[in-house]
Amino acid sequence: LGMKHNVTPSRISNMMDIFIKEQQAVGTKYNDSGEVSKHFIYWFSSNLNKIEVKNESVKSKGKIIGL
Repeated sequence: LGMKHNVTPSRISNMMDIFIKEQQAVGTKYNDSGEVSKHFIYWFSSNLNKIEVKNESVKSKGKIIGL
């Protein structure tokens, strides 16, 4: 998710915490870990721009150092 959406690992962790709290509040039950991960990936993509995080920047843009 970090590479696909160009976000930091800390942002993914924050979004994961929000996802878990939201699913606990709704009372969602999952059959296995694959179901949870699929839901999180879809949820992350759809809520990425809705949740604001301050002081976040991705420094790597895939440039080769020294050229």
